[in-house]
Amino acid sequence: MIELLLLSAVIAGVLLFPKSASAHCDTPEGPVIIDGKKALAENSVDRALKWVNVEAEAELARAFELCVDVRGLSDNARKVADHHFLETLVRLHRASEGAPYSGIKPAGTGSSPVIAAADKSMETGSIDELLPLIEESRRDEVAARFRAAIAKQQYDLSDITAGREYVRAYVHFVKFAAGEDHEDIGEQVESHAHNC
Repeated sequence: MIELLLLSAVIAGVLLFPKSASAHCDTPEGPVIIDGKKALAENSVDRALKWVNVEAEAELARAFELCVDVRGLSDNARKVADHHFLETLVRLHRASEGAPYSGIKPAGTGSSPVIAAADKSMETGSIDELLPLIEESRRDEVAARFRAAIAKQQYDLSDITAGREYVRAYVHFVKFAAGEDHEDIGEQVESHAHNC
């Protein structure tokens, strides 16, 4: 009976949110959803918590616990529960940015070639493919922000504060590479009010 109620709650939550969005973090290839999927695979919400502000931690942790409780019921329950958790993660992330939430975009939408190259640079540790896409006058600053993000990339997953420091550096790098000059981004990301 409890399992049926939990599954019903998850399904209702999924149906309440439409399926379109407007940011890089709203796509399956974006870092927020990638970390959400890893959190599910590792059975630990810690990796995902860095993407939401402190005020949203409890809600995300509750959604994760619900997902874990339900996902073992069946393959369909797992799919619905996982989707609900990812929707909750992105919704809370967008709310902490002060941005509207309109669902998760299909793969392959919403990301510029510069953002894709910036993400790849974080994976490979090299900005060689990114720099030719950047105006020459901005390359030194992009390289400096890249080094700052890479320096914070390795942290203990249970250290949510260090994870948020990495997110701040990552966003600072990616947004500048994409041509968005947010001078106050350091302060914004402290409260997680950024666009990823």
